[in-house]
Amino acid sequence: MDGNMELYHLRLDSGETIAINHYAPANSFNEETIVFVHEGNNKDFVDEITLNLINQGMQVYSLNLSQHQPSSQDIENSTATIINACYEELVARSPDNLNTMTFISCDTMALRLAAWVHDYAPQIKSLILYCPTPVLPEAEKLYHTSPGKEIDDYTLKKFHTDSVAIYTPTLLVASRQPNAADSAFYERLGSLKKKQVIINKNASGASRLFTQEIINFLGSARAEDRDYSFLLQADSTGYTWQENYRLMQPESHLLRRCYWQLNKAALLIAGQFSVGIKIGLRQGFDSGAMLDYIYQNQPSGGSWLAQRIDRAYLNSVPWQGARARKKWVHEHITTAIGLLTDAGKKVNLLDVAAGHGRYIFELSDSLMARIDHVLMRDYDSRNVEFVNQLIAEKSLGHKITYEKGDAFAPDALATLPRDRTLAVASGFYELFDDNAMVLNSMKGVYDALEPGGILVYTGIPWHPRHEYMARVMTRNRDGKLWVLRRRTQQELDRLIRQAGFIKIKQRMDPWGIYSISMARKGEGEAAASE
Repeated sequence: MDGNMELYHLRLDSGETIAINHYAPANSFNEETIVFVHEGNNKDFVDEITLNLINQGMQVYSLNLSQHQPSSQDIENSTATIINACYEELVARSPDNLNTMTFISCDTMALRLAAWVHDYAPQIKSLILYCPTPVLPEAEKLYHTSPGKEIDDYTLKKFHTDSVAIYTPTLLVASRQPNAADSAFYERLGSLKKKQVIINKNASGASRLFTQEIINFLGSARAEDRDYSFLLQADSTGYTWQENYRLMQPESHLLRRCYWQLNKAALLIAGQFSVGIKIGLRQGFDSGAMLDYIYQNQPSGGSWLAQRIDRAYLNSVPWQGARARKKWVHEHITTAIGLLTDAGKKVNLLDVAAGHGRYIFELSDSLMARIDHVLMRDYDSRNVEFVNQLIAEKSLGHKITYEKGDAFAPDALATLPRDRTLAVASGFYELFDDNAMVLNSMKGVYDALEPGGILVYTGIPWHPRHEYMARVMTRNRDGKLWVLRRRTQQELDRLIRQAGFIKIKQRMDPWGIYSISMARKGEGEAAASE
């Protein structure tokens, strides 16, 4: 293959490594960077496209995932996690890669690549999906026989209904006339710039035609196509607001209303047996007590039946995802402490909505020794009293301060010390719909951090039981039904950038429900307007 080839080895979270081939043009660059994600099949076609792009002056990274088939329990090595690790590595090598890289994939890997863009909202120039058969039906047939079937079922569910959360400029290439599922996938895309074309992969010159479509699409790209500032108003307009408004209204359809009433009755009955469900019914399914029980992951009950029901509740996919979120929050905190200490900075931690703050007390002694001070706040007096008792029992009063404070109140945010270097907002901002309120809180945290300070934050861009939550489950604040407006990852990251932060890392649970990200405090207006 023409051009110069380098081999990079990418280290994954699990400790394994994966190779990335980098092909640079032999003569001149045209400033386009392509990342080709594939599974090793259709090698001749992939090689042809790669060679064509190199000959057009583009540098190409080839990521072959044929050796990585994640299982449904593989948190570290899901396909999206590996793709994201490649993306973060390329950005770390050259920050200029932000908003300049184009990711391409074909076959069923195209859907997995789209899943990554949906879940991670990377700052890339464009997404190009080449599907030799219609995207969804063929992928569905193959996915149902894959090792990660449970994960893939949720991936497919998202793209039957939620491709609108993909805002990246997208070129979708089909090999024959799209069917209804493909057309719906394309029509729902939230991209400001999108195009759909048909190229028969088996036709003569297919690779040349595909290459020309890539060149044309990239050549017509504009920075305005990646202006996502409109998402700052997503709490009052747009599809997640419409979805939220619908869920706030009583169910109008008689049969569905009966269905949800039966679900409520079933939950109340199950709550007579399951300790976990009982906690949710009494204190709210979003409460700190509920999360503590989910994290402990030990079924309780006075009988075999009670424990079986409790185990089924604890094993539901959303709660498995919550435990994965906890794992990644711990990993991000550990990484942030290492980055700060390596830079010679003190580790002064801040959590403005700490709840029970159990993650702090579960840090190892060696990590706690590297933390200089922890300031935790919460608006709930019960949490303040509970955690202060815990602090006293563990003799940590010299290191941890827990006080009452409203994370949204300007007066309370103004009293935060300005010497913090690490802030944590876990399971918090996603519970509130109002973007202006969330943004003001983020700015308060930004002001409390020293330059170069790090924020660990979480989100819920998608949820498989979203309507069930809104129709059946109750929340902590007021005992009302738990209506949660989804905040897409692109929207959440837009708020983060608006507050002045720059995202540097993200992980997801395997089902793509909870996002766990790390951002660094930028410098003034430049960061805020990025």
